[in-house]
Amino acid sequence: MEANTQKQYFSYLDALRCLAFLAVFYAHTGTIFLGATITDSFPLNIWKKFTIYGSYGVNFFFVLSGFLITYLLLKEKSASGKISIKNFYLKRVLRIWPVYFLTLFFSIFLLPFFIPASTYAVLGMTNPVMSFQTFFAFFFFVGNFYQGLGFGMGALSIGILWSVCVEEQFYLVWPWIVKWFNTRKLLIITVLLISLSLLYKYIWADDRIANYYLPWSVGMDLAFGALLGIGYFLNKNKQVITWALTIFGICILMVIGTSLSGYPQIKPALIESLRLFKTPMVDCIFALIILFFIQRTSKLSLTNKHPLLTFLHLSKQKVKNALIYLGKISYGLYAYHTICLMIVVSVLYRTGLITINVGRVAFFTTAILSILLTILVAHLSSKLMEGPILRLKNRLK
Repeated sequence: MEANTQKQYFSYLDALRCLAFLAVFYAHTGTIFLGATITDSFPLNIWKKFTIYGSYGVNFFFVLSGFLITYLLLKEKSASGKISIKNFYLKRVLRIWPVYFLTLFFSIFLLPFFIPASTYAVLGMTNPVMSFQTFFAFFFFVGNFYQGLGFGMGALSIGILWSVCVEEQFYLVWPWIVKWFNTRKLLIITVLLISLSLLYKYIWADDRIANYYLPWSVGMDLAFGALLGIGYFLNKNKQVITWALTIFGICILMVIGTSLSGYPQIKPALIESLRLFKTPMVDCIFALIILFFIQRTSKLSLTNKHPLLTFLHLSKQKVKNALIYLGKISYGLYAYHTICLMIVVSVLYRTGLITINVGRVAFFTTAILSILLTILVAHLSSKLMEGPILRLKNRLK
């Protein structure tokens, strides 16, 4: 019974990973055409206008990562009385580095052959091919600092890997903290990290680039996930829900306070400070979603059900299985999708199927071909590279 629960628990998280990736893909499908002219007013301009919200998929990945890493480390510590730091890093290296470095080396050495200079104009960037300075920043997992401190915005093909850099920096510190401190002190540290991150966001509120890329800003997402992981490990689900709802309610009130901007006696600084609570509010929503799905079980039985209900249940199961599989390869989907977008746009542009003036048909054709190519590449990567490496991990274990 316990094994089944664990399997179902991770299955739903895989499905959520897939949905988070689709949100990110939605955002980048809009930004890929920033250099183009959208010829139809609807729905493409609306698509481009709301692409910023797709970036919340990255925040969700951070919250989910913080939850999983914290919860699994606490389980290991509880079961064996210790945490094997060596095994933790070995697992992370085998899981993350192959796809990461494949993306990095492909982008600098091979991608220029697929993206000729004649197609740069439609891709939304002057030069989508990275420099060696960018390469070395990402090679040493400090690409987020490279972008956040204003040295450059990287290249379209690997700029998204800044979030992997944040994850690697999180892995350098967090396992040791979980190992050294008990759950009570760990809880205090997590709340303190959230508070310090919020303070940073307040002091450097005008620096939106730094607030987006630097670890002491986005670390709030990881800390909220860690907070959920601690609560779930302690098996205090009601308390976790109470904490989350309380913080969520406070954040809602803070954000509503921004409507006071119409009153001249309210200082702009206060309005901006209230807007800072948007991030913890979003993190609370994500934490509640994760908490809901890790406890969710299917209540529909096929016994003595109407054929229509049976059909709907089977269809739902197929969709769920598809989402779960895509969630399992979501890291590859995330790492490869901008490269696939760039290649598809470049090929269609060179063959004359799309022009600098992009219409609805061309836009959605590009999006569909890109997502299909991304799934194919991620699937092959999983079968031919990631799978054998993960099996090596099991043998080492």
